[in-house]
Amino acid sequence: MSYAIHTVPMSRVKAAYAFYFPEGHWFDPSSCRFFKTRLPRSAKMLVPSEAGEAIYMFISRETNPSGKTAYSIRHIDCNTRRVETVGRGFHQYASRSEAASDMGKLISLMNKAD
Repeated sequence: MSYAIHTVPMSRVKAAYAFYFPEGHWFDPSSCRFFKTRLPRSAKMLVPSEAGEAIYMFISRETNPSGKTAYSIRHIDCNTRRVETVGRGFHQYASRSEAASDMGKLISLMNKAD
């Protein structure tokens, strides 16, 4: 399957999350405060060429209780109703640019799959 790739504002990602995950707390202000989460202004929306819902990918920044700040690549699949950490894993990127590079590679691999 191939995907059309669009850059969308995070407000669109949050709206999709609220629609598909009405009981979810991922973007709640209290959850973001607790995990010291920072979100980008935009994300990538992957629209499948065949039937199915969009997939959203973005990079989050969190600061753990010991004060270490790092980045993670997040994947929201509206088909499976799951929010996952992809790439190297949670808190595994030292810089946003490093995570962005891997996210681009992941999107390219998804477009080549099948």
